[in-house]
Amino acid sequence: MRPACYCNKGRGGLDLIQQKCNGVRVDADHQKQLCSAIEKVLNSRAFSEDLGRNTRQTIISDYSMEQITSQYIELYNTLLAVK
Repeated sequence: MRPACYCNKGRGGLDLIQQKCNGVRVDADHQKQLCSAIEKVLNSRAFSEDLGRNTRQTIISDYSMEQITSQYIELYNTLLAVK
């Protein structure tokens, strides 16, 4: 799993990327900040490997098929209980 650099335009990465844990978030309007984040990921093997390892763990624990299925079942049960 590769580490991510994410610009904060849009919603998707906000749920997935934990700053400097499994990726790097930067302000979309700050090109230098994005360049710096990319350089850090490219130039620091240890940092990059940590991000990649943590990203994989996030995907396994929060976004596996079993986890997503469980969340949908919980949502459907909640919706069915509402009258």
